[in-house]
Amino acid sequence: MATIMIRRIRKGHSPFKPDREHLHHICQRLGMTNHMALFIICLMASIMAGVGIWADMVQIPESVMFISFLCIFAVYFFVISHIWRITTLAHRIFKVRSPAISEPLSSDVRTNL
Repeated sequence: MATIMIRRIRKGHSPFKPDREHLHHICQRLGMTNHMALFIICLMASIMAGVGIWADMVQIPESVMFISFLCIFAVYFFVISHIWRITTLAHRIFKVRSPAISEPLSSDVRTNL
């Protein structure tokens, strides 16, 4: 919520104005189904909760946990603020296309088939 409000204020919009920049909207625009987006969001929340419970059980100082939270929030804010650049770069790096499949057949090749 804080990330969305900060982004809206930086754009000059009201922090209470609705938009489609929530995490589940971003996941859907990246090609995930509603169920996949929900699963990913719940998985990340569960991991963060598990780490918090574990840190409390092993008695990590609260100051360390708070600084860790601020660091994780900063990384999350950076990623969400630059999500479209990051996904474009990721698509370029990980998307392997076979030229034979991605390019249409030329007329010479089609006539020989």
